[in-house]
Amino acid sequence: MKADKKTTTDHIEKEMKLLIEKLNNENAALGKILMKMAEEKEDKDKPPGDQRREKPEKQRGNQHSTE
Repeated sequence: MKADKKTTTDHIEKEMKLLIEKLNNENAALGKILMKMAEEKEDKDKPPGDQRREKPEKQRGNQHSTE
């Protein structure tokens, strides 16, 4: 009888570990999605001037050549 209990316990423990691993993977995926959403929200909240790209080095050098 003890052997049956041990086998059942091992089986349940194995299933629990698989469920925990699956939940951890899902939580990690949700965390990545939420971080991406937060980044996109920050970009929308910034004023338009902050989103402009810097000009390449060649174009920056040409700006000051007339001074």
